Amino acid sequence: MKSNIDFYCIGAQKAATSWLYERLNELPCFSMPYIKELHFFDRSEKYPSPSKLSRPLVSRLLDYDILSTSMLEVFSSVYRKNFKKMRWMLNWHFSNINNDWYLSLFENLSLISGDMTPAYSILDVVDIKKMYKLSPDSKIIFILRNPIERAISHLKFYHQSRGVLIDKLSINEIKFFLDSDNQVLRSDYLRTLNNYSKVYNSSNILVGFYDAIVDHPNSFLKEVVSFLGGKKNQISSLKSNRKINVSKKEVIDQKILNYVIQKYASDIKKLSKIFGGYCSLWENRFDDNKQPQKTYSTITLDKINLTK
Repeated sequence: MKSNIDFYCIGAQKAATSWLYERLNELPCFSMPYIKELHFFDRSEKYPSPSKLSRPLVSRLLDYDILSTSMLEVFSSVYRKNFKKMRWMLNWHFSNINNDWYLSLFENLSLISGDMTPAYSILDVVDIKKMYKLSPDSKIIFILRNPIERAISHLKFYHQSRGVLIDKLSINEIKFFLDSDNQVLRSDYLRTLNNYSKVYNSSNILVGFYDAIVDHPNSFLKEVVSFLGGKKNQISSLKSNRKINVSKKEVIDQKILNYVIQKYASDIKKLSKIFGGYCSLWENRFDDNKQPQKTYSTITLDKINLTK
């Protein structure tokens, strides 16, 4: 089966990938899957990325929570008389998982389409090669966010989604999460970029910056759409400053903040040396003597030397 997958957005988690999915979904030159995160390539139990796809169909059907959610999404499509979505949801929820099934999720998406799963940032090279084998012409988008801010946002979102406020956790519990593979791998941007550059052509890997989305979302979106071969003149009418999946505001204990700063100060200096721009602004927060840097929204990896 021929691949209709034009791109993968591989994260970073908590770096506005949901915002990007919603904006692309609004453009007439894109046709995105009905589920944002497909989690096909990270379904192995070796990854700290739990997904129902790691379980066989019978196991999923016998799980009440999974089954009830699946039926709800199917019936919701029927209620809205969206039978194309209904068929897609039936395929998504009630099929055996294999390569042909994954490609079939994109079969009737005739416009620009892609899989936006931030957990793909943690993939090993062996699984990136599987991705490439299925869709060798796909492009890669990776959005960087200050790893200090990303780690704290991940910490808050992870626990809030489970009904736990940060101030109810002990410092040791918070440090345990911050040091877990679940968090650390998602903040190791250079590992991600090095792994993908071993498989994909560097000119097909676009690095973007979360700060640019905050500062000038339309400009960022135009660069991404242009990179993917879309029509950037369709963007002006979008309400691109709308936020998606925002964590509730919580005050972070200064001890925890200092711990995260110390944890990622060295990484930020490396990123600053390689990328400059927003990464240098991150570094400037530690050094008032640093000169202001000219920022840019996105850059392809072929214009960057990762070995600096």
